[in-house]
Amino acid sequence: MADEYFDKPRKKAKYGTTMHDVEKRRARGYIICAIILIICGVLDVIFLMGIFGA
Repeated sequence: MADEYFDKPRKKAKYGTTMHDVEKRRARGYIICAIILIICGVLDVIFLMGIFGA
């Protein structure tokens, strides 16, 4: 009975479920958010310079 359990081939991990894939996806999300914040900051400075004519 116990031999049948150990003789089964291991299930292959589904795509995107390993910790490495999760960490890569999370890091990519943080990078995208940082780029968006930088772009918004630059646009904000340009907008304020236009208002105050500096």
